[in-house]
Amino acid sequence: MSLQIDNDLRTIAIPEDITFLGVAGDKNVRVLEFTMPSTYGDIDLSDYDIVINYKNIERGRMRKSEGSYAIAGAAALDGTITFAWQIDADPCKYHGDTWFSVSLINGDSNVFNTQWVSLPVLQKQMCRQPAENEAGDEIIVIDMGNVTLSVSDENLIITGGA
Repeated sequence: MSLQIDNDLRTIAIPEDITFLGVAGDKNVRVLEFTMPSTYGDIDLSDYDIVINYKNIERGRMRKSEGSYAIAGAAALDGTITFAWQIDADPCKYHGDTWFSVSLINGDSNVFNTQWVSLPVLQKQMCRQPAENEAGDEIIVIDMGNVTLSVSDENLIITGGA
């Protein structure tokens, strides 16, 4: 599914199946596709340069990372512009929220902006060092709050939960 830009409202609609941008520390593992009408009023946007502006704000608001991503290879076909944003390291630098907007720029004459929208950046789970059981096999334990996953003798063990 792609994110839909409404030219009249200047909004970005995020499909229900896109629930987060990435996990803190991700780099180039996700691509978001956008679609939008190629015209705004009587202005043809299909030859404009496209830039994604973003601000990744750490949960607790202590640190932030901001920047922009220039789109290469946007396609205009049948009245629609389609382009993709490959999420690099900076938009997912911190666990928190990444706010982003789209700008279409035609040199110094026209700039078309959307409103800002956000997606969460999830916290990465840190695993403890594998332990060993009596037989010398590794036991891997992942604590996810109210649920613990462990692997022992090629068996997945789930404890806790509701």
